[in-house]
Amino acid sequence: MIMTHPGLPEYWGMIVWGFMALLSVWALASQAPQSIPQRTLSLMDIKFLRPAVRFFTLSPWPILLIKIVMVSVFILVIVSGLYGTVIPERNLATVLTWNIWWASLIVSIFFLGSSWCAVCPWDTLATWMVKPRLWLKNKRIRLFNNSLEMTPPAFFRSVWPALLLFVGLTWL
Repeated sequence: MIMTHPGLPEYWGMIVWGFMALLSVWALASQAPQSIPQRTLSLMDIKFLRPAVRFFTLSPWPILLIKIVMVSVFILVIVSGLYGTVIPERNLATVLTWNIWWASLIVSIFFLGSSWCAVCPWDTLATWMVKPRLWLKNKRIRLFNNSLEMTPPAFFRSVWPALLLFVGLTWL
């Protein structure tokens, strides 16, 4: 039995699964291109954007401020998801995640590329947990012992634990 949205017939789920299977087989069977043409546009080449680009790249404060705002919104979504109303239309977590977050993420990736990764709240929180310093550049403060005796297993040093946790959180 395939669960679909109310009003959609079950064969839509079968069509999606079939399309995903065909796409997976095609991706595994096809060869990667030998060379990919590089088409990039530097924002420094656009005259009126040059001061803003310099401001964002030379000073750490704008990015830090954006990171703090993103982490605050992220924590707000988690708290409102855990303690908010159970009515999805009135829960701030549902509205922010599914209506605003995903639409904004798609648009920002389209227009800004991977610059989203600079302010991602997941990476920001992980970095703050390992190196809890916001503006102390030369002082090293560590919450966890990073000695050689406590080297994590190879599995945990790959992308798979993060991917599994992300999929699990999204499923929840």
